[in-house]
Amino acid sequence: MKKEQASLADQAYEQVRKKILSLEFLPGQVISDFKLREELEMSRTPIKEALMRLESDGLILDLGKKGYEVRRITAQDIVDLFDARAGIECAGLTIAMRKGMSEATMKKLHSLNEEVRAADEAGDYEGVFDHDSELHVALLEASGNRRLNEYYRMILLQLRRMRLLTYFEKSLPRVAVRLHAQIFEAIEAGKKAEALDVLSRHILDTKNDYLRVLATSIHEDADFAVLRYLIRNNLQVTDS
Repeated sequence: MKKEQASLADQAYEQVRKKILSLEFLPGQVISDFKLREELEMSRTPIKEALMRLESDGLILDLGKKGYEVRRITAQDIVDLFDARAGIECAGLTIAMRKGMSEATMKKLHSLNEEVRAADEAGDYEGVFDHDSELHVALLEASGNRRLNEYYRMILLQLRRMRLLTYFEKSLPRVAVRLHAQIFEAIEAGKKAEALDVLSRHILDTKNDYLRVLATSIHEDADFAVLRYLIRNNLQVTDS
């Protein structure tokens, strides 16, 4: 692919990915490369390349001549992704603690946790997601394992839409901040088993929280339009 086409493909990829992650394109919605060509004012080649990348990311499904379907968010997806996340993060923390966590890494982790706290108190839930993701990425990067980091970033991308369910239960970030602090305390005390136990519990408890919110607040694909409305208008939702 020529450099200009590659640049256009990158632009198309970023724009469509943003629409998916922000729920502008709803779960279950069918999108066509023809309509995207009109909307983004691009030729078929960069659009097709972008859609192939999004399919590889696990965000869309190829329906053949019918177009592409934005992947639905199901209970099984939540289970699969959070279980995979727990396995990768615990493996990474085991390696990192064996190697030894640097003072600079711990300082960064504490700082990011404070960013999560501040974003939560300000009602900036996009900020909560961003800083929380940065925190967990930094924790995994301490392992120095490139493969784990590569797989983990793909999982985080697929989890991004699911994390928007936090809008239905605003207490979740506060719980996360508290558990992060417990993990860091155990790491600094050299208590490997305790650190792994709290990290695993944090991830799997979050999985169960999201399963509960999905079951109580989302009954069909169209309900994600309600969530999109809440996000766009920055409306507050009473904790369940």
